[in-house]
Amino acid sequence: GADGAVMATRDGRGVSPTSDGTSVDLDEDASNTRLDEWFSKHGNHKLVIATGFIAKNHKGQATTLKRNGSDFSATIMGALFRSGHITIWTDVDGVYSADPRKVPEAVCLPSLTYHEAWELSYFGANVLHPRTTLPAMKYSIPIAIRNFFNQAAPGTQVLDLEAEQKFSNGAATIKGFATIDNVCLINIEGTGMVGVPGIASAVFSTVRDAGVNVIMISQASSEHSICFAVKAGEGDMAVAVLKKRFTDSISAGRVSGVERIDNCCVLAAVGQGMVRRKGVAATMMGALAKANVNIKALAQGSSEYNITVLIDQKDSERALRAVHSRFYLSDVPIGVGIVGPGLIGGTLIEQLREQAQQLREEFNIDIRVLGIADSKHMLTSEGGIDLSNWRQQWETNKQPSNLQAFGDALASGYIPNLAIVDCTASDAPPANYLEWMGKGINIITPNKKLGSGPLERYQAVRRMQRESYIHFFYEGTVGAGLPIIGTLKHLLETGDKAQLVEGIFSGTLSYIFNTFSGSQPFSEIVKDAKAQVRALQEEPAQLLLAAPAYAAGLPV
Repeated sequence: GADGAVMATRDGRGVSPTSDGTSVDLDEDASNTRLDEWFSKHGNHKLVIATGFIAKNHKGQATTLKRNGSDFSATIMGALFRSGHITIWTDVDGVYSADPRKVPEAVCLPSLTYHEAWELSYFGANVLHPRTTLPAMKYSIPIAIRNFFNQAAPGTQVLDLEAEQKFSNGAATIKGFATIDNVCLINIEGTGMVGVPGIASAVFSTVRDAGVNVIMISQASSEHSICFAVKAGEGDMAVAVLKKRFTDSISAGRVSGVERIDNCCVLAAVGQGMVRRKGVAATMMGALAKANVNIKALAQGSSEYNITVLIDQKDSERALRAVHSRFYLSDVPIGVGIVGPGLIGGTLIEQLREQAQQLREEFNIDIRVLGIADSKHMLTSEGGIDLSNWRQQWETNKQPSNLQAFGDALASGYIPNLAIVDCTASDAPPANYLEWMGKGINIITPNKKLGSGPLERYQAVRRMQRESYIHFFYEGTVGAGLPIIGTLKHLLETGDKAQLVEGIFSGTLSYIFNTFSGSQPFSEIVKDAKAQVRALQEEPAQLLLAAPAYAAGLPV
C-alpha cells in the first residue's frame, strides 16, 4: 500500500568507460536529464525502488558498472538525488580494524573517512571499492555499512574528514591494518644510478608497458637502489623486462643487477590521525621488532594516510596480530608462559591472577598466561588461560610436554610482547633459551643452570640479548633476588672493572652458616634449612660464583 514505483536504472543512469576499460565514470549531466524524463513520465513517489548494476553509455547501450556495481549503484543514486544519507546493506557488521579471520580480536570500526576507506580497500580489506565512494564524497553524503542479518549492529559510517572527527572525537590514530599476501620484491641497484635523471621513469614505464602492477615503491635517498613489490605471479615478467631494458647498463657495471626476493607480504597501517600524532611509525616498528619480524622495505606518503612495510610471508599473520594488538588492545599487552608450575611457579600464577585487574586498570598492562608447562605435560591457549581454574584446565586439557612446541605455541600467537618465566631448577628449559629468544620471546628466570653451565651457551644467550630487542632477566638466580647482578652490571656500564667476585650468594648457604654456632650438629641445621627454605641447592659449589662471575666477564 506504499506510494512507490520501480525504476529500471539503466534508463536513469548515464556512464562513460574509463580509459583503461576496467571501470566507468558517472556522466552526471546525462543522468540528471534521464531522471527528469523518468519523473516527468511516472510522477513523484514517496518510495522509488531502483534496480542496480546496470546503466547506459553515451551511445545508449546497456552496460554494467563493473566491480562493486551494486554498491556503486547506491552511491550514484544517492548523489543524483542529493540524499542526506546512503545505507549499504551487506552480510558483515561493518568495516573491521583487521581481517577477523586472522585477528580474532579485530573490532568493528564505528567510523572511517573516505580516504581511509580507499586505503583499506586498496590493501584488500572488505570495504567499499574506491570508485564507489566518489559520488557520495563529491556531495559529502555519509555512507553507512550495515549488516542485513544483524540489524541491531550500528555498522560503520564513512564520512568526510570534518564529520568523522566530530563523530569519533579523534579517538583512533590508526583505523585499520591490512595485508597483501604472496608478493615479491624487485630490487634494481647500482652505482651508475646515482644522480642520473630518468632512472625511476625508465624502471616504472618498463614494468607498466609489460602490464605489471606495482603495489608499493621504496627508494633510498642516495638513489643507489629502487625496489618495488608486485604480485608473485608477475615477478618473472618484471625481472625479464627490466633485465632487457638495462642490458647495456648491467654489462657496463652501472647497474649491478635486478634481484627478485620471493615469499613476501605487504602490511599496511591506515589512518588519517597519524598526521596529528608523533611516534606512530616508531610504535608500529617497535611492535614488529618485539614480535621478531624483520622489515625488508618501508614506504610512507607525505599525506601520512598509511605506513606500508614489506615483510616475510611466513610472518604475515603474526605481524598483523602484533601491530593490531599494540594499537587496539592494551598499551602493553604481555603474553606469559610459565615453565614449572610447582611451588614457585604456582605462587606466581596466583599472584598474576590476583593482580591482573589492577595492572590493567591502573597501569594499562594486559597480562595473559598463554601457556604452562612442566617436565611431563603442558597446557597452551592462544587467548590466555583462565587463571581462576587453571589447575582444573591443566588436568583436563594438558598435553605431553615439548618445550620446543611450547615456544612455538607462544610465538605463533597475536600478542606482540612475550615472556617465558622459567621457575625450574632443571637444565632442560635453559637449553631452549636461545631458540625461544630467536622467536621473539623474552626470558625471566631464577633458574641457575644457564649462569653456572657452559660459558659458550651463556655467552650465546647474552649475545642474542645484545643484538635484538629480546631481554634476559636473571637477577633471581643469585642472592635470593637481591640486586647483585644488576648492581654489578651498573658498575661495569659506568666504567668500573671487576677484578674479583667473592662471597656467599646462596640464600640457603647464608642461612646455614649464619645459624651454625656449634651448639647443634651441622646436619640438623642442613635439615632445618631444607624444611625452612625448601630450596637447598644440589650443587652449591658450582652455583656459588658462576653467575656473577659470568656477568662480570671473569673466568670461573
